[in-house]
Amino acid sequence: MTTLSVEAAALVRQASGRYADAMVCDAVGHYVTHVGAVPDAAWGTMDWTAIWKKNWHEAVADRAREARSAGERFDDIAETLYQVAADYTGTDVKVAADFTAIGDSPLRPFVDALERVADATAHPGGRLSMSSGFGGGPYAPAIPDDTGEGHRLNLLFQDGKINQQEMWPAGTDLSRTPSHRMRAELTTEGRRKLAEFIHRWADDLGRAESIVGQWGLLPAESGLDRITAALSAWPGVIANRANLLKLGANTYRDLRANMAAQVKDLQQYWKSPAAGAYAIYAGSLGDYYEAIAGNLQWLGEEGEKAAQTIDGLQLAFANLGYQHMLIISAQLKAYLDAANSLSHAVEDPLKGLANAVTGLLSSLNTSWAAAVQKAQADLDVSRKVIEGAPRFTDETRDARQPPASPSTEWRGHAWKP
Repeated sequence: MTTLSVEAAALVRQASGRYADAMVCDAVGHYVTHVGAVPDAAWGTMDWTAIWKKNWHEAVADRAREARSAGERFDDIAETLYQVAADYTGTDVKVAADFTAIGDSPLRPFVDALERVADATAHPGGRLSMSSGFGGGPYAPAIPDDTGEGHRLNLLFQDGKINQQEMWPAGTDLSRTPSHRMRAELTTEGRRKLAEFIHRWADDLGRAESIVGQWGLLPAESGLDRITAALSAWPGVIANRANLLKLGANTYRDLRANMAAQVKDLQQYWKSPAAGAYAIYAGSLGDYYEAIAGNLQWLGEEGEKAAQTIDGLQLAFANLGYQHMLIISAQLKAYLDAANSLSHAVEDPLKGLANAVTGLLSSLNTSWAAAVQKAQADLDVSRKVIEGAPRFTDETRDARQPPASPSTEWRGHAWKP
C-alpha cells in the first residue's frame, strides 16, 4: 500500500478511532450486562426486594441497549470514513483499531476477550462492510488481581455462590477457604450485626415465642421469622457490582475526550463541507457519550443506595430483634404474675380474686404495650424502606438513542475542498 498524505492519514486515524469506539461500546454493553447480573440471593427475600430486583434488571437492560446503539453508530461511521479514505486516495486502506483511549482501563480485558478487529480492507470504489460485535458464546476475560478494581471484578465470578453450601474434609480450616474469604469480604456492618444477633439469641427467642404462642398472643408472622428473612440479603454484593458499573461511565467519558481530540486533529487538514458536517455530527455523538455515561453513573449510585438501605435495614432488624426480646420477656413476666395470682385465689378467695383481676389487667396491658412497641418498630423499618428505596424506574433515565446525523454530506465525495 502507498504512503498516505497527511490529510488522508488524519482521516484514517479518525476511522480507526471510531472503529475502536464501536468495539469498546459493544464490550461495555456486555460488561454492563455481566456486572449488572446481581445474583438473586443478594437481594434477599424481604417484602420489597422483589420489585427492587425487577426494576434494577430493567434499568441494566436499558444501559446495555444504549451501549449497543452507540456501537452500531460508530461502526457505521468507521465503515464510511474508511471508504472515503480509500476513494480519496485511490488506494486500498487496511482496517485497524486504535485503542489508545482506553489504554490500561479495567475494562480492557473485556474488550480483548469479546472483540476481534475485522480482517477487512476498503477498496477504491467499493463498499466496505465490517462488524465489531461479539459473535456470541462463552468468554473469559483475564483480569489481573493485583489492583483493587481487578480484585473486585474477579469477585463477580464467585459471588453467585455466596449462599452455596460446601463440603470440606474433616479438619479443614473453613476460615481459609475461598468461599469464606469471599463472604468475609462482602459482609457489611448491618449484616454482620444481624448475623451476630441470630447466632446468639435465635434459639432462646424461638423458645420464648413458642411459649407466648401457646397463650394465643403471638402474631401470625413470627418476629424471629421476619428477622431471619432479613439476613438472606447480601448488600455487599449489590454495592460491589453497582460501584463497578461506574467504570463503564468512566470509559464513555474517556472515549468522548479522545474523539474530541481526534476531530480537532482532523480539522487541521480538512476544511471541506463534508468535514464540517462530520465535525457537527461527532460533537452530537460526544454529547450522547456524556448522556449515557450519566445514565450509567446514576444507575451505579442508585444501586449503591439500595445496598446501603438494605444494610441499614439489617441493622434495624437486629435492633428490632433485641426489642422483640424485651417485649417477649415482659409478656412472660406478666403472664407468670397473673398465673400466680389465680393460684392464690384458692387459698383466700376475696384477696385472691382481687389479685387475679389485677394480674390479668397487668398481663393485658403488657400485651397491648407489646403490640404498640412492635408496631412502632415495624413502622421504623418501613420508614427506612421508604426513605432509602432506589429509583431504578426514573423515567428520565429510559434508554436513549444516539442522535441522527443532521447531514449526509460527510458520507460522499464532498470531502475534497
